[in-house]
Amino acid sequence: SYAEFTIETKDKIGKVTISSSARGVVGTETEIKTTTSSSSLYVFTSGLIEPMPLGKEIEVKIFVDDVLAESVAGVTVRIIPNENATTTVDVVRTAADGSATFGLVALSGPEITIEFAASAPGYKDGGKSIDILVDVPEGSLAEINAEWIVYLIIGGIAVVAIVIGLFLKKSKETVDEEEEPWEDVDDI
Repeated sequence: SYAEFTIETKDKIGKVTISSSARGVVGTETEIKTTTSSSSLYVFTSGLIEPMPLGKEIEVKIFVDDVLAESVAGVTVRIIPNENATTTVDVVRTAADGSATFGLVALSGPEITIEFAASAPGYKDGGKSIDILVDVPEGSLAEINAEWIVYLIIGGIAVVAIVIGLFLKKSKETVDEEEEPWEDVDDI
């Protein structure tokens, strides 16, 4: 014989044991694990060196877990570096242990940013963005920060404006020298 009944979870994550017994019958029990129906994906990284060497490939290992901190296999992870870095692949899939590896190369500094976008059927998409410092040798062009670039651009514009102003002033002086003085002539 059997009995039907409903189970309501009360929004608690964990395990519960259901047991049954009757007079004269061997009892039984089973464990039920409750999880959230819309678990999010979380991305973690390993193997990153900070500051990261410039122009050298580093192997990076990522791990994808769910809300319960359990590894998730078969997750598709898009890797999106900024213009200061490049990766060996754009998309990876996690193995049975929830991990995947890829190569990362810093092209310039002083910092690189990598975004991860994880997705898998039955899970909410997850993501992460990390900033990594880059070891830029002193005196290299990659060391020039954005503030100095702005100053250089403003200085270049100022020099061009001065040259144009001097050119216009010089051309006006030559025109003045070539003109004849005005003479008042009375025709009366």
